[in-house]
Amino acid sequence: MVARLSISPIVLSLTLAVASPSHAFQFVLVSPGSDQHLNWHWETGYPSIGCQNNQTPCGDIASINGTFSSSFTGGAGFRQRTLSGGTLSWTGDDSLKIVATALVSARASNDIVNIQPGYADAWAALNARDFPLSFTMHGESGDPPTTNLKITPRLLGSFVHNTTLGATSSVLLQTLALVEVNGIQATADTLYTNWAYDDGADGTRVLQFPKGEWNTVMLPNVPVNSLITVTLWNYARPSVTVSGLSGDLADIYAFSTYGDGPAISVVAQPMGVVGVGEGMATPSISLRAAPNPSSGATTIRFALPAPSHVHLSIYDVTGHRVALLAEADESAGDHDVVWNGRSARGDHLPAGVYLVQLVTGGVRHIRKLILLDS
Repeated sequence: MVARLSISPIVLSLTLAVASPSHAFQFVLVSPGSDQHLNWHWETGYPSIGCQNNQTPCGDIASINGTFSSSFTGGAGFRQRTLSGGTLSWTGDDSLKIVATALVSARASNDIVNIQPGYADAWAALNARDFPLSFTMHGESGDPPTTNLKITPRLLGSFVHNTTLGATSSVLLQTLALVEVNGIQATADTLYTNWAYDDGADGTRVLQFPKGEWNTVMLPNVPVNSLITVTLWNYARPSVTVSGLSGDLADIYAFSTYGDGPAISVVAQPMGVVGVGEGMATPSISLRAAPNPSSGATTIRFALPAPSHVHLSIYDVTGHRVALLAEADESAGDHDVVWNGRSARGDHLPAGVYLVQLVTGGVRHIRKLILLDS
């Protein structure tokens, strides 16, 4: 049996079974694809050289069909060097996937011959914030008129720092991911931060949006031809300095699963919906809740035909997950979970419609629930 949890009241009115994508949805770019921009700058010393001797951008690249890919190296040979640039890409077959990467690194060092103070500074700014990317979700003949849409934004990557005594290394990072569906915000998160290592300290900073996996949302019954708008900003600036000591080193490089630099990825995945009548469930698996309606504790009961891993969550009607009720390997048979109408943080949730989602055996089962004022 699943351990009884005390979380919140709701009411059952409809059952849905949600399977993996079985229909060919296409996402088509409808916003101007030349308004997204990549700006960069680099400078090293001493002697001081750079793409420009000020803080204005060295370059400005506009996107083509919502994409670009460019990188730039600068510096005085091996002792002082930088990397700056970025990539923006997207694909729209079956699912929408957008990746925005800021390419940055900086290094300054002294050898036994060339000994003098030095620095390296670079930044890259990927701007799909002033002019977001907008897509329409198209279906094919025979596709259902609506689908559940799972949206997953992520900030990925790590910055690795190496310093010797008298050296410094620092990073300034600004990131934003915001997704709207038909003009209504579905999920959003930002990370504006800075940090430093110096005087022989080494370290790795792993990146993640503050909300982490809570940024993932499931939007039920999204109509075909809906408009999905994605706003992105990815700015990274590493800076290093060394003193006039032999063997001085300050080095910063960044990477993610998409290559050099920190990356923001956004995936919008249609999950498919099959309606099931009131009080019914998919074969061999049942999901129900009682009492219905309820202004107090509600028992969510599900039956498994065989042992299976279970993931049981509560979502609001905008697709935000508000509570995780169970995630475990469970035996065959009946299982009960009690919900008391609170979020994962312990807050009382307002009265309204909620969705209970059970994922087991690779299949999603969703029930529409109603929470009343207590």
